[in-house]
Amino acid sequence: MQSPCQKLGYTEGQKFTLLTNEDYNLSAGDIVYLHYDDKTNCPEFRDTEEYDEDDTTTEYFNLHKVAPVIEGKTPAEALGYKEGDLFIVRENCEFEEGEIVELIHDDG
Repeated sequence: MQSPCQKLGYTEGQKFTLLTNEDYNLSAGDIVYLHYDDKTNCPEFRDTEEYDEDDTTTEYFNLHKVAPVIEGKTPAEALGYKEGDLFIVRENCEFEEGEIVELIHDDG
């Protein structure tokens, strides 16, 4: 059975953009790398391209909080989204959970 990462075509070492502010160390727009596919929806990512036990921070992020880095595409485009697409809010933020929102402008 394929893991959620495998279903999405993600591989260990792959480069991603973090989509949300997660903690004091990492913010939306930061680059992270898939470190370990633990077969869950919340695999382990690292903050450096090459893993170094002393200089690399690892964190677990939900897959819906990252987008693969694809040359020439915004994070939204990399996920297959386009202006006009509708989304259901999954957790409270500027919007209420369960609210339906529309992507009206992709600012990259």
